[in-house]
Amino acid sequence: MNRNFSFHPDEVEFNYSGWDLDSKGRIIIESRKDVLDLMDQCKDGYIPRLTIYSKIAKKLFANTKVRLFVELDTTRVVDMTEMFSGCQYLEYGPEMFTNNVTNMESMFSYCVSLTGIPTYNTSKVDNMSYMFKNALSLMEIPLLDTSNVTNMDFMFYGCDTLYKVPILNVEKVQSAKGIFNRCHALRSKGYPINNDDKMLETLKSVGIGGRYNLN
Repeated sequence: MNRNFSFHPDEVEFNYSGWDLDSKGRIIIESRKDVLDLMDQCKDGYIPRLTIYSKIAKKLFANTKVRLFVELDTTRVVDMTEMFSGCQYLEYGPEMFTNNVTNMESMFSYCVSLTGIPTYNTSKVDNMSYMFKNALSLMEIPLLDTSNVTNMDFMFYGCDTLYKVPILNVEKVQSAKGIFNRCHALRSKGYPINNDDKMLETLKSVGIGGRYNLN
């Protein structure tokens, strides 16, 4: 699924006065408080150009009314735990630099309007547990590099409309409890993961259990 939600900066009306800007004219975000102050000015959920200065983006935009980003610079970020958790109006994951990120736990959990994400660089990510938990509108994901992921517990739990999952590298996965619990669309289509028996056997060995736990 390819969707382009890019905007020209002029399409979002925003008063940049009073904000610290980087050399490219992007608002510098250093804390959760900065985000909440920003949201007071972005009532419609359309977010102007930002750069995240903190390495830890845990819960940075969680439970806000974010819809779309004009530009989001995340080159410094290494931890995206719950970064967008509970963003119920977010329809598609923003384009971001994720090459240095190691933790994506609950990154899009409870994003009930999310239908998909771009192909992020996830080569350094170790933890994807709960990443899409209860993302009720998620239909598919692109092929992600999961070669270093050890934890996939409840990664897709409650993704009721998820109908397609690519073959993921699960060689280092140590736990995958409940990874496909309550993924009813997957069950109705006979679990279409390209019939990759090796992937299924590996997941079952680390806790997926039963009939792929699609209950």
